[in-house]
Amino acid sequence: MRRANAALAELSSPCPFAAFGTAIVNHTAGGLGELVCIGINSNSLHGDPTLHGEIAAIQNCSKVLTDPAGPYKLSPGDAISAFKQLSLYTNAESCPMCASAVRWAGFREYIYGTSIKALIDNGWGQISISSKEIFRQSSALSSNTSFIPGILTNETNPLFFWQFDVNATCPTGCSRNLDYNVLGGKLNRGMSVIDSVEILLGRSLTDAEYGKAAVLGWCIELFQAFCLVSDDVMDKCHVRRTQPCWYRLPHVRLIAVNDACMLRSAIFHLLKKCFRQETYYVDVLELFHDVSFNTDMGQLVDLITASEDTVDLSKFSLERHRKIVVFKTAYYSFYLPVALAMRFTGILDSDPATAIRPYRVALSILIPLGEYFQVQDDWLDYAGTVEQIGKVGTDIIDNKCSWCINTALALANPEQRAILDANYGGKGRGQEWKVKKVFEEVGIAEEYAKYEDDAFRRITGLIEIIPEVTKVGELKREVFVTFLQKIHKRLM
Repeated sequence: MRRANAALAELSSPCPFAAFGTAIVNHTAGGLGELVCIGINSNSLHGDPTLHGEIAAIQNCSKVLTDPAGPYKLSPGDAISAFKQLSLYTNAESCPMCASAVRWAGFREYIYGTSIKALIDNGWGQISISSKEIFRQSSALSSNTSFIPGILTNETNPLFFWQFDVNATCPTGCSRNLDYNVLGGKLNRGMSVIDSVEILLGRSLTDAEYGKAAVLGWCIELFQAFCLVSDDVMDKCHVRRTQPCWYRLPHVRLIAVNDACMLRSAIFHLLKKCFRQETYYVDVLELFHDVSFNTDMGQLVDLITASEDTVDLSKFSLERHRKIVVFKTAYYSFYLPVALAMRFTGILDSDPATAIRPYRVALSILIPLGEYFQVQDDWLDYAGTVEQIGKVGTDIIDNKCSWCINTALALANPEQRAILDANYGGKGRGQEWKVKKVFEEVGIAEEYAKYEDDAFRRITGLIEIIPEVTKVGELKREVFVTFLQKIHKRLM
């Protein structure tokens, strides 16, 4: 039975959705028996609706038994007779079609794990006729097949119970898209929605308010996961948050493209379920659509600017870096959480009392904040320690269009520029060190210190444009001050 389960990983992946595996064994060979062939549910692979695991295994056995170059070299007639000496193990009870095939083949033994009833009880569409009934109705056949049910169900059941039950444990070697890609981060974007709502309302939230604000926060985290899964595929990344990227898992591969789409689609499913009756529902939908469009544009600019396969620093510039940062990061990481909190608390597009347009003001502050945050990330990738940032910085060898390289390009003399052109994005011995040496020579640390001080003054000035208010339904300085305090001079 364990060999039937192992056939899944051998022929497909550790946890395919239709995890039906079969092993056919010759127990007359002595010992634990001789494995003759295996098969798994392959109907979607070959476009054959009858190609269930048992049928696939029987067909594979016919090929093995009659192969002139194989170990058995049987004639077709002898191969048919040989099935009467073989035992068929399948990790789930055979459907009526497959159970009939088992009886027509005349197997010596038929052994299964998970029952049809258990499959139906856990959401699987099945024809509700047990294999025992098929065996009872086939008594006129000349062969007799031993019927052995319910073997190792503690190991076979998990293969079939996770698909339609979110609370079921995943089989060994499998992970859920949501668990693997949405959880595990810092969740700062999602929590920022809740924090901003509390500041704007000026009080603690009720359970109902917290629940709805949390849904909006999780929608941002879903969007973040969508971006990361997609980005990892496009950038051919290997590791994300100290674990292999989703698309690199054996049971995922390019299914990750569809999984990314599912993560994004889940946002709009949640919004419809939880906010359709709210007056701001359309505003929230438009926010996500607009931010998604901007993020896609930023990703496109990044991809055509900094390909890991082809290094061309003539495409780099501080202005190009700013466009990538603003569109790819700032809109969804900084503007979206606050704008959602503003819609949730009833802040209008314009304030008749002050003539302020709150969303434009928020955007004018949060986009520079997002840019400042990303420049910090770029700097820490170059100058931060593993203890600070939890990883070894790879922007230089990965040909990233970061603030550091663009600033160095703006300051470098011809000799230094030649060194950068020859070594940036290179993975050879000493190439990264040569780039860092140029960074030191042009005074990148001093430039960063000046940038950070200037960014802080600039953003503080923008925040002070907002009037000091205490009324609910009006924009508050504290929202933006809180953001700025979190990131100013951060070291991780």
